[in-house]
Amino acid sequence: MTKDRLLLLVTAYLENQIQPADYQELVDYIHQHYEDKTLADVINQLSEELEFAKDQEVPSGEIYQAIMRDERFNRGRRSFFSKKKLRKTLWASASIAASIILMLVIFKVEFKWPGQSSSKANLASKIVPGSKKAVLTLADGKTIELDSSSSKALVMQGDARLQIDKGTLMYEATAVDAKNTIPLQNTITTPAGGEYQAVLPDGSKVWLNAASSIRFPVKFTEGVRKVSITGEVYFEVAKKREQPFFVEAKNVLVKVLGTHFNVSAYPDDQQVHTTLLEGSVQVAKGDNKSLLKPGEQARVRDQGEEIEVHKIDIEEVLAWKEGYFFFNHEPLESVMKKMSRWYDVEIVYKGDLSGRKFDGTISRMDDIQQMIKALEMLKTAHFVIEGRRVIVMD
Repeated sequence: MTKDRLLLLVTAYLENQIQPADYQELVDYIHQHYEDKTLADVINQLSEELEFAKDQEVPSGEIYQAIMRDERFNRGRRSFFSKKKLRKTLWASASIAASIILMLVIFKVEFKWPGQSSSKANLASKIVPGSKKAVLTLADGKTIELDSSSSKALVMQGDARLQIDKGTLMYEATAVDAKNTIPLQNTITTPAGGEYQAVLPDGSKVWLNAASSIRFPVKFTEGVRKVSITGEVYFEVAKKREQPFFVEAKNVLVKVLGTHFNVSAYPDDQQVHTTLLEGSVQVAKGDNKSLLKPGEQARVRDQGEEIEVHKIDIEEVLAWKEGYFFFNHEPLESVMKKMSRWYDVEIVYKGDLSGRKFDGTISRMDDIQQMIKALEMLKTAHFVIEGRRVIVMD
């Protein structure tokens, strides 16, 4: 294959205009000539035409792996980006310039803007992404810091023994009969910039996103399992048909028997979102009830009792749990809320930024500078970092 032909195929791929036959030709060539210098030359030529990353080495090998495992042409198996928690970028709407730059940013290529001068953004201290950390509040008000430390036993709480197993808080019920006692309540709270996983007394698994909490009894009794949450929590509920599981979020009640679902109910959001992955759940508020099917999301406004049900992209909802941000024509304000919670920063707006939307996916594992660089490629807004404050402007 000539260099011109290879350049044509790669360009068509990045512009999302490649045909299946041409894609197969490109994949076959990469597979047979993986270490061919021509491949790197093509990517370098494209980046040079954009006056981009001239003094940096382009990670051609990783880009080629992404091309060969593109989920659009390889249905039926998880994509390269999902496994690496990076997923595909802005294929549908971005120009070739934005596509190449954003791909390079996601693959952690440090770059300099042409003619870029020193600024407060460059001098800002490094703001790192969130990590596994939370605070456990016991029934007596005592608090215990939780992190990704090694396994260790904690304390007894009523009829349960608490322990950490590889950074996951676990509750183990003892043989004590507590039918006539009031269950002790515990609360797990993640700060901004934190996330955590726990196994509840009934064996149900929960994942807490940043700035979230879950309150639950150390032992479920009386035939009902009930917890309350704030923020965003993903559930894998242990199946016990004789003991329904309830999740209370604001004024919304979610009832399940055993299933996988996600509930988002941040105080500064105006809706509670319940998304079902498998099984079935019933969402209720006031006199209104709605039974969800897998792939559906119930939306309930704080003001009002109407329940709206929509088909939803599951990968979009679970992006936070898998380690990346997923923006699907998402308003700028919503994007910045997620950034604020995850990086524990303050967001300040300057000017009229209403109506701005974002599309694409970005790893949550990078520091905030990388995320801002990727967002700026879309030319939707400009960002300046001052300490732990992010200023958003036109």
